[in-house]
Amino acid sequence: MRHGFAAVVCLALVASGCDSGGPGFESPEAAAKGMAEGFSNKDAKMGERLLPPEDLLKAHFDCPDDKMVKSRQKRLAQWPEELAKAPAGMKMAVGAIDAAASKTDTLAKNADYEGCKVKAPVTIRELKLTLKITVDGKDKDDGETWRFVKFGDKERWYNFKL
Repeated sequence: MRHGFAAVVCLALVASGCDSGGPGFESPEAAAKGMAEGFSNKDAKMGERLLPPEDLLKAHFDCPDDKMVKSRQKRLAQWPEELAKAPAGMKMAVGAIDAAASKTDTLAKNADYEGCKVKAPVTIRELKLTLKITVDGKDKDDGETWRFVKFGDKERWYNFKL
């Protein structure tokens, strides 16, 4: 009977757009939805899943003074503060994604990226999206551009606001 329950839970996770593959998400769109859901649910642990792990940052970027790793640590520390500032009952969801205005860049080894040298290929995807925010029954749509990264050919995407 336990296997049946596990199958139902896995199916529910896949159907909801989430997966159970550890940190990261299977696509930039899934990462954007996970970020919005994490904010809506005030999920303090979502930051660890959203942001690239330190070992991947170190393996793919050579930054002065470990700039990206320190920025990641700072974002993780700020995540609970950002959640606390959100109005009670606020819900956030990803609306339309403008594929034509979104862009993807692959950075090759030795490329420069924000003061860092790329040590191994990374792909950066900027999604132009509409963020739907509901507070006290009132809806507001905001146009946003969110950046995501994947390392090498692994299909795990992370928020790349460091």
